[in-house]
Amino acid sequence: MSRCLGTLVLSLLLITGCKKDDFVCLDGLVVYEAESSADGIDLSDYVIIACEGGFTRGNASIDLYNPSTGDLLPNAFADQAGYALGDILQDVYWTNNDLILVVNNSQKVEILDPNNLTPRRTIAGFTSPRYAHVNDEGGIYVSDLFSRQFIRTEPQSGCIDAAVDLYGWTEYIFPYRSNDIAVLHRSVYGQGSPISEVLLLSEDLELRDNIALPEDPIQMVEGSEDHLFYVLCLGNASNDVAGQIVQVNLLDKSTREIIRFNEDRPNRIAFDKHSNTLYFNLASEIFKMVGDTPPSLAWNTTAQAIYGISVLSNGDVIVSDAKDFITNGAIEHYDSSGNLIRTVDVGYVPSEVVNHP
Repeated sequence: MSRCLGTLVLSLLLITGCKKDDFVCLDGLVVYEAESSADGIDLSDYVIIACEGGFTRGNASIDLYNPSTGDLLPNAFADQAGYALGDILQDVYWTNNDLILVVNNSQKVEILDPNNLTPRRTIAGFTSPRYAHVNDEGGIYVSDLFSRQFIRTEPQSGCIDAAVDLYGWTEYIFPYRSNDIAVLHRSVYGQGSPISEVLLLSEDLELRDNIALPEDPIQMVEGSEDHLFYVLCLGNASNDVAGQIVQVNLLDKSTREIIRFNEDRPNRIAFDKHSNTLYFNLASEIFKMVGDTPPSLAWNTTAQAIYGISVLSNGDVIVSDAKDFITNGAIEHYDSSGNLIRTVDVGYVPSEVVNHP
């Protein structure tokens, strides 16, 4: 009892020690209300380029790119917030109601106005956050690399109001059916366990089912329907375990091998719902697979290190090039036939490009 009282007293002291608009949760999270006086940027003509930054360098950023004109607004978050974004931008989640930036090694989530990039609040104190999803009530689901938990924060306070303990680490989050969610659950980081799966959870984080996956799944994207997903699994080259792209059906809990890779393996995939087309890369080449037809080489890029493939709402494809991971990167903007529209220099280690909702 005395230990619990001590924790409560310490938490209360932390709360009183913060400025008026801050709130310290008993679970260790701290919610900072924004104080930016910036006028904001009209985001309606832009997509967001997530620039991950270098580990421990604190140089993560977001660039705003206008696909129609080619205009670029670099380092837009810092210009609006008045401070640097932080260390390793892992995820950008953009809806009509929220713009959420998950900053992994800074252990925080930034919540912005989705229309003008104006900061609203910061939730800090996570262990190693990876991806986010927001439910209809405004609760934020956050996956994590090291905590071995998957959590949901309460809409008003931002504190944790639901959590599930897991043996591994969690990645991509997608809604399906009503308010259920699917979560990519990987084996324990650094321990070589081959156990990976898609977890099917209720909105209150009750485990409904799980779907086993091949070894080392690194990316999950939504397919042509909200219960169909594609998962890129790298396998294990040292043990002669092939890489695969598998299709996962959340309704009948099945997986289906789409493509097997015995030598070169993709490091990114993307899916265009409108054309029912799956994209992936092998080295600097972009391949595409329309429906169930065999994959074919679509075009060659000039990218030095492809770190992201993204499909825009008009079907154009953005290839993110991290180059040498020392200098700033670039994006290559193509139409769906592989014709290069333009190349634009962007921030450090560009990854995903996120469409306006």
